Amino acid sequence: MKMFSMAKKAAALLTIICFFGVMELAVLAGPVQAAGRDAAVQSPAGDEAPAVVVKESASRRPGKKERSLLPWIVAGGVVLAAVLILVLAKKKNGDSITIDEFGEHGSGDGQFNDPSGIALDADGNVYVSDYSNERIQKFTANGAFIKKWSLPQGMHPMGLTVHGDRLYVCDVKNFSNIHVFDLEGNHQATWRVPDYNNRQGAVAAVDVDTDSAGNIYVVDNINVDVVVFNSSGNVKGHFSTEATRDIPRCLGITISGEQIFLTDGAYNMVNAFDLNGKFIRTWGESGSTPGKFYVPTGIAVMKGNSLIVGDINNSPTFARIQKFNFSGEFQGVIQPGQGGFYAKALAVNDQAGKIYICYGTGDKILVVDTF
Repeated sequence: MKMFSMAKKAAALLTIICFFGVMELAVLAGPVQAAGRDAAVQSPAGDEAPAVVVKESASRRPGKKERSLLPWIVAGGVVLAAVLILVLAKKKNGDSITIDEFGEHGSGDGQFNDPSGIALDADGNVYVSDYSNERIQKFTANGAFIKKWSLPQGMHPMGLTVHGDRLYVCDVKNFSNIHVFDLEGNHQATWRVPDYNNRQGAVAAVDVDTDSAGNIYVVDNINVDVVVFNSSGNVKGHFSTEATRDIPRCLGITISGEQIFLTDGAYNMVNAFDLNGKFIRTWGESGSTPGKFYVPTGIAVMKGNSLIVGDINNSPTFARIQKFNFSGEFQGVIQPGQGGFYAKALAVNDQAGKIYICYGTGDKILVVDTF
């Protein structure tokens, strides 16, 4: 992984520059004059007194360079400031945190073109939907590339989740399907997501998660539905997500216990349902203050009792991930990106204390500490 803290880079660069600068200053010659009678400079004709007389010092030989303590004092201050920057750069609920990253734009191994979904297995391995490269990539917890796979007819993978030894992937390229793989990338099944409402004559399976019993819940963004499959691929039912507003834009799903949480990018809210599709609560609105959102997308459960929600961002104000309890009470915020930061999908490794973020506009994966 590459270190992605601008504060650390700035501190290191500042320290190096100042070190060499101070070394240069420390060896500069002082205002040394020749000693004794050779230092008596004759003034112009008619003057009686010499312009300068410097007495010889027993502690200084002619021509020796003078050193000053001031540059070393300055150097000490610079080093201390750099250390403080490195320490303070990691803030759990502040404007700047230390970030690791892996990946970059491209089509080679370990590169991405619009990473759109992320999931972890029990060993901490990371699975990423590489949307425009039409493939899935697998990495170690530290971001080392393991393998990649796709389908013969191609796919546009979006949300994905791991349950046991299976990986479930949303594919919106050929109609909308759920593809089932084992954790080595072997394709096991394809399930067509049914079009219940026929709102626009299409289906868009954008995200997926599972409950503790292994049932699979798929978000149909166009029909604003959640479709439920059992582990054999049979449809158990579906429910509408229009409980509070007409035609929400459901972008992300996560499940904890008996509750389903959905991000709504149209109305900037998070909505909670039970496993039968009964509406429980909602919170949020458009804005940049705590508890408000700007097109919330990625969502995940952290430490078993909190939710983290990432915004799409058109301004540094919104470059953040917020934390809530299951009742929607704001608990904290981190800002792992600037400018075009887009937390398109989130996954949490509670044991390692790490959050993995699909940085949608940066074609990379960011890794930050849980908070």
